[in-house]
Amino acid sequence: AVHQVLIWIILFLLDCGMRSFACLVLCFLGVSAWFQPPVRSTWQWQLEGVIENRFNVSVYDVDLYNTHQSTIDSLHAAGHKVVCYYSAGTYEPDRPDSNEFPESVLGNPVIGWPGEK
Repeated sequence: AVHQVLIWIILFLLDCGMRSFACLVLCFLGVSAWFQPPVRSTWQWQLEGVIENRFNVSVYDVDLYNTHQSTIDSLHAAGHKVVCYYSAGTYEPDRPDSNEFPESVLGNPVIGWPGEK
């Protein structure tokens, strides 16, 4: 639970353009650096279904909640970097943290995504 809060804080800071402050928070937590893909990195973006590691790419972008740790470990073992999709700005009713959003903080519906706010 604590790591989820820290992720939320760091994502919020990054989303608000406060990269330097996010770096300070990470350094305070003992994280000296994080992966920043080079400009011409190759990507496989797959947010659902069985993740296929057959692609000759340097980075996989997978869903934070729907990707099992063993899949991420397998991708790492194959030499891939892995980043995770996470919606820090919306309520998604099927996510494991959805019960933590009080009704008072839910905004307007997200067009094209039923149930999201």
